[in-house]
Amino acid sequence: MNFNSYITNLSEILSPSSVDFAENNIYRYAKQTIILNKDNKPLFPQGKAEAITMIAYIAEVSKSEAKIMYEVATSINILEELRNEMNILSDRVEAKVDNKTMTIYTPLSFNNTKKDISEDIENGKYEAFIVEYRKFMPILNELLDLIIYNYISPQKNSYINIVMPSDSGKSLIASALELAGVGLIIDDFKGFVENTSASPISVARLSNSMVVIDQEFKYFYESYKNITHNIKIAEKFQPTKSVKVGIKLFFNANLSESFSDGVDEQVTNRLVSYDLSDKMSPIVGKEWFDKVGGYKAVRYLAYYIEEYVKAKLSSLINKDDIYEYCDKEYRRITKKEDRALKTESIDTAMNEAIIEAINMPHEQKAKVGIDDAIIYTDEGIFLKRPKKTLKSIFELVLTPNKAKHYMSYIENFIVKNTEDYRQRPKKIFGKAVKGILLKKIVKITGGGESEYIVL
Repeated sequence: MNFNSYITNLSEILSPSSVDFAENNIYRYAKQTIILNKDNKPLFPQGKAEAITMIAYIAEVSKSEAKIMYEVATSINILEELRNEMNILSDRVEAKVDNKTMTIYTPLSFNNTKKDISEDIENGKYEAFIVEYRKFMPILNELLDLIIYNYISPQKNSYINIVMPSDSGKSLIASALELAGVGLIIDDFKGFVENTSASPISVARLSNSMVVIDQEFKYFYESYKNITHNIKIAEKFQPTKSVKVGIKLFFNANLSESFSDGVDEQVTNRLVSYDLSDKMSPIVGKEWFDKVGGYKAVRYLAYYIEEYVKAKLSSLINKDDIYEYCDKEYRRITKKEDRALKTESIDTAMNEAIIEAINMPHEQKAKVGIDDAIIYTDEGIFLKRPKKTLKSIFELVLTPNKAKHYMSYIENFIVKNTEDYRQRPKKIFGKAVKGILLKKIVKITGGGESEYIVL
């Protein structure tokens, strides 16, 4: 096991319950230091410099690597959090301890896919495929640029949703990103975000990825908004690990229901959207793809990604202010008009759902108990039992996922759409009725506002 493997697999080393260390110098030394730490015995009585020299000799590593091991060994007993972060602008492993948090910085590690296709690189098959694929996948280079820019200078809008037709190669590009060593496919994305997955994510692999991928994206859950630039992973008997997360990349054949009308601004502000449904077609049947097959295609594309990322990083490293440059370039690309999600606001969509329910036949409303809860007045629409009534309305006219999504905004909607959100008795047709009066509900149309007819 080499030093990089040691440092990126600290989850095993830091576990107090670990007893089966591999028979090699690095693991043996790590085990010894843990035992000494737990017994509160002096680790390095001869001083730091001498200790580092000793570690380098025992573990058969360089002094710079031994220094990292020294930091790990002397901090194990006090750590409350361990952070794993990749420094894609460096080729060195570094460790920093701040208060009770240790951050391990590792360089980007590629998977060297060239070895599998070296002959095809020489005979031109690789180049011929890439020329055709770049025509087929028009945003390839732009997508790679966004992944790199965001990792160097993290952005709020770091969720990228790509709509591609069925059989157009979603798994091809996802697998190539992973094979190149810059991406990680997450099978249970919701479990990953909420730390409930039955298959725990490898911290080492996650910390070496600039992009996490859901290649069969279905729904944007409320919890997804909580991932910004880091995700915390809690494992038994170990310090909490905070791992840097880059782009969150979603592939889907049809626009997810969660991105249709009624999307929260907090989501749209985080999302970059590409709709390639009219720009791509099934990849199987293309002569240039069928000629090489899926196995070779993934490796060709992985090698292209690897070389592109290397060249891009090489060009960026000499920039005077690389962080400002990446920030500006990311914003320049994502500010393009066709990169924004085209959807109605949550308020407008909720208004429309209410109007749809209001205009339904009396029998349908009676089934869900809202026929007597909606009262038309000269001043507007009066709702009895507003929270319960709105919940029933959404369940009546929307899909279960959409209804659940809307329900989380009911209180905010009531505050924004009523003159007085407190449920005070109001005289309706001479009787005092408790509820709320909605403001005038309007629909935005082409040139301006047009009032809904609710009769």
